[in-house]
Amino acid sequence: MRQLNLFMHMSLDGYVASSDTLPMSAGDDGIFEKVVPELMDGADTLLLGRVVADQLLGYWMTAEANDPDLSAGAVAHARWVTGARRVVFSRDEEQLPWADTELAVVRNDGDMVRSVSALKQ
Repeated sequence: MRQLNLFMHMSLDGYVASSDTLPMSAGDDGIFEKVVPELMDGADTLLLGRVVADQLLGYWMTAEANDPDLSAGAVAHARWVTGARRVVFSRDEEQLPWADTELAVVRNDGDMVRSVSALKQ
């Protein structure tokens, strides 16, 4: 069975940092140079909730083409996002706006467990 790695970050003050780096502003690409490459190493699938997918995929799917100031790490992340298998969890059956992105309809905890277990297989 495949491994599932959870990556979450939350900021109340606009700063995100790993335990071995100085605090970085949310717009600072340092996190893409130090933290994100370790998370992407060996990962091939991105699982997102529907609301977060709007924000993250809305940006990263076009970031390389639309943002000439991306750091090398951010470019690598954008390329990983566009090349990874993408699964978006939603309560509703809907057409997703991103090509080659799968929809997993999950209406309760049991649906979520079954969907993630199937992906891990």
